[in-house]
Amino acid sequence: MRGKIKYPTCSQCDHELNPELEDDCEKYYLVGGEIYCKFCFQDWLRDLVDDDPDVLADALNIVKVYTEEGI
Repeated sequence: MRGKIKYPTCSQCDHELNPELEDDCEKYYLVGGEIYCKFCFQDWLRDLVDDDPDVLADALNIVKVYTEEGI
């Protein structure tokens, strides 16, 4: 007899990440040790970019060019 499979749930929205029910649940993201679904991860990234875009630029090795005043 096969037992019920327990799927992880998103720590932000409590959505069960069951790939048999929905196509967008085939993977999840670990942010600070917490499980995030695709949509909550996208929200987290948007908040990160809004709050501190330098963190994302550094993580992606994007060059930041500073301008000087009074040139």
